[in-house]
Amino acid sequence: MSWFSSNKYSQKQKYITKKQIKDFCTWVGDANISQADSKATFEAVLKKRGTDGQMSLSQVYDVLTKLKNQSKISKSDRSDIIKRFEENWGK
Repeated sequence: MSWFSSNKYSQKQKYITKKQIKDFCTWVGDANISQADSKATFEAVLKKRGTDGQMSLSQVYDVLTKLKNQSKISKSDRSDIIKRFEENWGK
């Protein structure tokens, strides 16, 4: 784990369930992100979660940024998804 992060999000590890990750990465009716992109986002975030079920908001943001840089999600999608994580799990 890197001690220095290039983003503003917490590096504090917290437990997160698979269901929470799925809920935050996928939702019905959003015009911006396709079902395939939602699934890819969910799988990428889930893969980054530790074997103990813990991860940080900083790690989530890094995964989302990687997906954005690979053109799998848009900048807007990244913002919307990290906001959902931050508001519902990051506190």
